[in-house]
Order: sequence, then C-alpha cells, then structure tokens
Amino acid sequence: GQYQKKNSALTVKSFDLEEDDNWLKLKDFLTAGSLFGDKKLAVVKNCLIQPDKKELTSFYKSFLENKDCILLLVSNEGRLAKDFSFLQKKPIVFQKFKILVGTAWKKFVDGADYYIKHMLSK
Repeated sequence: GQYQKKNSALTVKSFDLEEDDNWLKLKDFLTAGSLFGDKKLAVVKNCLIQPDKKELTSFYKSFLENKDCILLLVSNEGRLAKDFSFLQKKPIVFQKFKILVGTAWKKFVDGADYYIKHMLSK
C-alpha cells in the first residue's frame, strides 16, 4: 500500500502453501537475488503445510537473521508441532490472534503496517 509507494525498494508477495507450486514460488522469491538490493516481505498462508517438514524448518531457520527478507507466517493450526517450536523463540516475533472483523481488523492491519515500517528501516 502506501508504505510500498514511499519505499519502492520493498517487494511484497503472498503465498498460500496449500496451493500447488507455491512452495517453489516462495523459495524462488526469497532466494533470488535483486539487482537493486530490494527488501522482501513474504506473507505465507498455511505456512506449516509442506510434506518435507525438515526442509520447511531448515528453510525458515535460514531467514532468522536476514534483515532483507521478512516472513509473515500465517497458520490456522492451534498448536505448533515440536519441529516448529523455534518459531516461538527470539528473534522471531510470535503472536496468536483471534479472528478479527471490522474495526478490530483495521486496527491490526494499521499496527502491522507500523511494525513492518519499523523493522525495514533498521
């Protein structure tokens, strides 16, 4: 949205891992180099769905300290499997949310926008 207009060096893409070949598209997006050093934001829906859990955890771990790529992982699963417990530890910001509607949803989006701006300005 507005942040992306002001900071054209941000590339935002959304991936749903339930959909065919989005896993490959996500990997390509995050690992492909950029001519201009753009920062990347990947919104990953159903982020825990992947047949090879070892590959998935290894992939996510490889971005823990990466300041040029931010992953916003979204899952409807109630509890994280043991393999993914690292997602609840620093430097990860982990938070559970109830399903939001109306003004509560707008407040969340506005807060997330502020947080992303803050993280990308570092």
